[in-house]
Amino acid sequence: MPPSPTPLGPQEQSADPRVVLHSTLLGTVTALLSPILLVALGAIAMNAVGVRPIPLLFVAVGVTTGAISLTTFPRRTIISSDGLTRVCWGRRQHLDWRDVRVVTRAPKNRRHAKQDLRARTRGEPVESTAIGASGLLAKGHGRRTWILTDQAESQLEYDAVAAILDLVPNTSLRARRPPADSTPTDLYRRSR
Repeated sequence: MPPSPTPLGPQEQSADPRVVLHSTLLGTVTALLSPILLVALGAIAMNAVGVRPIPLLFVAVGVTTGAISLTTFPRRTIISSDGLTRVCWGRRQHLDWRDVRVVTRAPKNRRHAKQDLRARTRGEPVESTAIGASGLLAKGHGRRTWILTDQAESQLEYDAVAAILDLVPNTSLRARRPPADSTPTDLYRRSR
């Protein structure tokens, strides 16, 4: 029986830095479950009243949002000096850095923005709010935008992303540093 391969030591690993950011379990379940529920509601309604416009609309919207979710919501994003690789349920998309102008944060919803505004009026730094930061987006030329993750990364992950983007010409990091209490995105995905 051949000997089992040993893991590479730090000096033997690839010199190409990379960071893997994961989306939340809640975001992934919501992206997959919402279309299924819409299709199920439409199917139940069609079974009860027959093929009518409203139940048919539920099924059509469910199928459409399912297709969009499977191909655009990333389970994880791999950031390296070669570019971004978004791993979705239905596809794997690689973006070269020449297609990406800036990496920034997703806009906060109104409730989070109001809490940040209250913190600013009290003189507190925004990072000290309990809400923290939102996930990362990549913006390309024109109106092209790609979701990288739906949650804030840890400060160590942020530093690794910043170090990679320092090596990349014509792409900037405009995302603010996440709060100190941000957990790593792979918290529940670590191997034993």
